[in-house]
Amino acid sequence: MIKLLTAAEMRELDRQTMEDYGLAGVVLMEHAGRAVAEAARELAGEAGAHITLVCGKGNNGGDGFVAARWLLRWGFVPEVFLVGEPEAVQGDARTNLNLLLRAGCGVESLREESDLVLLTGSLRRAEVVIDALLGTGLTGPPGGVAGGAIRAIMAGGRRVLAVDLPSGLHADTGEVFDPHIEACCTVTFGAYKRGLALQPGAACAGAVTVVDIGLPTALLAALDKAPMLAEAADIAQRLPRRAADFHKGEAGRVLVVSGSRALGGAALLAARGAARGGAGLVTLACPGNLADSARLATPETMCRAMPEDDDGALAATAVELLTPLVTAADAIGIGPGLGTGDGARACLAAVLAAAGGPLVLDADALNLLADSPDLRDGVDVPLLLTPHPGEAARLLKTEVRRVQADRLGAAATLARRYGATVLLKGAPTVIASGGRLTLNPTGCAAMASGGMGDVLTGLLAALAAQGLAPADAALVGAWLHGRAGELAADGAEAGLLATDLADRLPTARREAAFARREAAFAGRDSAAL
Repeated sequence: MIKLLTAAEMRELDRQTMEDYGLAGVVLMEHAGRAVAEAARELAGEAGAHITLVCGKGNNGGDGFVAARWLLRWGFVPEVFLVGEPEAVQGDARTNLNLLLRAGCGVESLREESDLVLLTGSLRRAEVVIDALLGTGLTGPPGGVAGGAIRAIMAGGRRVLAVDLPSGLHADTGEVFDPHIEACCTVTFGAYKRGLALQPGAACAGAVTVVDIGLPTALLAALDKAPMLAEAADIAQRLPRRAADFHKGEAGRVLVVSGSRALGGAALLAARGAARGGAGLVTLACPGNLADSARLATPETMCRAMPEDDDGALAATAVELLTPLVTAADAIGIGPGLGTGDGARACLAAVLAAAGGPLVLDADALNLLADSPDLRDGVDVPLLLTPHPGEAARLLKTEVRRVQADRLGAAATLARRYGATVLLKGAPTVIASGGRLTLNPTGCAAMASGGMGDVLTGLLAALAAQGLAPADAALVGAWLHGRAGELAADGAEAGLLATDLADRLPTARREAAFARREAAFAGRDSAAL
């Protein structure tokens, strides 16, 4: 897991490192700047290449001055621009500006908009541009010469390496201001900043590398409540394992309660997600009008036709047939295409009352819960709620824009309010459970199409049936779902179908299992074999 810190937390880490541990700031800056130079050297290739560095007056600019000194030493041609007056550069940044000047590297000062013509000329020669302009303290749109420099960099069309985070990005929220840098890669120091993992900031950061600059591990470990960004190794550790003599009864029994005449595809996709997710046995309880098509579309699924109302959704009388299916299941997914009528409400209440294992609530099950929060009363089995932003807003009695403005806070509030694990869909998916927040990094824009969430419901229920706790099922499921989408899309931005994604789930799972085996052979996890 990668910790995600706020700008204030990073400033406090730096302060404690210098004041409590006695590690000088100029040493931290040296480590940071050299790491930037090494990344730029790899991007630029052969020595002799021109590299344009645009530096600010603060520590971000100081990192740039260090990088320029190392690039000069390695035979590159650094062209350094300082946005502002040299006299305004203070502290460790000033020390490194002086060292750079003494090394024989000139520094052009961009004091006025008219000076930007100098930068434009340099950008034409550059193989790589290093953005060392604005750091984690930015809270609004860059203006003046700084804003003009950012616009010039973006107009230049060169590859940009961002120092710590792209200029114009809010370090805590991922908000991008106008103007802002869109980097091909970002070298960040000590720990991930939250804005590098949250959209749209993550898209502007490109490939992110975290560099150890010497911050004491004890200080980082003490931030044990920080949100985390999941990695493939974290999924590998949690992935259900199968012995050679494993049989379907050990893989769990999943019940999917889903579908209506108007939304029959949702039921089929949820059942498919459960089957592709590794469940040993999948039963689909759906209105009778869907039964024949369900048996044809998913022959591996046991279909149970339920009484239906005049609208083709589950009738209240379905409860009698549904209850024994509920008690026999190891995990249940309910909601996709269910409807919100009286019959659907009665069925949801019956499932909540009779379930003996984890419940995954999605779509209309969440809408029913939002209308009648008392349905949660007395339920003592683990719940996993999987809202998209609109459903989250209904559950919280707020607006979608407020959910999207603070996705971490919204997920955490939902988890507390409903006593559940919450998987808040979106980019990125946020998982909240027991006071912990985790972000999932996988997925792609091509997944923005109907049915994706239905597949996820079945997948999560399958993982829960295989013995994963809701928080682990949510984390593993979100990663596998997103990775399967990436594999199925194969770089395309549109045209991906939910069935395509479902069919790539086994491949995504194989990738995670391979990561576990790699760790075992490397000696990092002797139990993985």
